[in-house]
Amino acid sequence: MRWVLGAFLVLALPWAAVSQAHACKCAPPPPVIDAFHAAAGVFEARVLAITAQPADAGQASITYAVRVGVVRSWKGVETEEVTVLTPIEGPACGYAFALDQSYLVYASEEDGKLRVDSCSRTRPIAEAGNDLSALGMGVVPVSPHKPDAGTPARTDAAKGTLPPGSGGCASCSVSGKRQTPTPGLAAALAGVFALRLLRRRRASREPQAARRTCH
Repeated sequence: MRWVLGAFLVLALPWAAVSQAHACKCAPPPPVIDAFHAAAGVFEARVLAITAQPADAGQASITYAVRVGVVRSWKGVETEEVTVLTPIEGPACGYAFALDQSYLVYASEEDGKLRVDSCSRTRPIAEAGNDLSALGMGVVPVSPHKPDAGTPARTDAAKGTLPPGSGGCASCSVSGKRQTPTPGLAAALAGVFALRLLRRRRASREPQAARRTCH
């Protein structure tokens, strides 16, 4: 019995060593402000579809193309939908996105494509409270265009502060021009003004008429 157990351990230990050697190893994620400046795109998104595709022509490795609906953005994404790539899980440090789930995504850019790995600050939105407090409200994208995985992200060159998109949606705007009243409203206001002026004139004449009657 002992020799059976010993043989099992001899066979199992090499496999365990190989598994550990090929496991994904990441350094602790950077603080929010550092992760923001290092990322090509920072946005909240809900996963719409996940498909497997070859990473590059002529290579056997596989990546997942994750199509997401963008809820709000702080950097690099201005469209309502975008596709990010992530490698397979395991040694390649792929991020395990789940369908119909929401995430705060910190994406890098490589060859004009947004990529996400498990070593970034990307996390489920329910676990991103500290990040959201630091990032602010974000901006709601309003563009109807839906770029594919080959569409490069627009990077933000601003440094030293957290995102400027903490003021609400991109479609909101306030005009500084005074609006002129419509013709109907102008006529109504003129009529009210004339009526008040007529009443004041009548009131000013009544005391004079009373004085003449007394004499």
